Amino acid sequence: MRPTTDRSWIKDGSCFNQELTEVFYGPENGRTELHDDKVAREAKAKRICAGCIVARQCFEASDGFGIWAGLTEKERNDLLNSSNKNIA
Repeated sequence: MRPTTDRSWIKDGSCFNQELTEVFYGPENGRTELHDDKVAREAKAKRICAGCIVARQCFEASDGFGIWAGLTEKERNDLLNSSNKNIA
């Protein structure tokens, strides 16, 4: 993934202008998160992302941490790894 510096697309995102940092990135200040709480938080973020018109740009800009384009870090890595295997 190549993070892009042009983030003008963000204003068109479903998440734009909402106070959702904790929903997409988890608890702040190193607080721990129970598994069930994490599952619920990630599901909420994915619902916000569902049908977002800038999901592709979001995926391309993802920094590896948090929910981007409706995908967790593991899901994005799995998708990229499976794509790379298909290319080889």
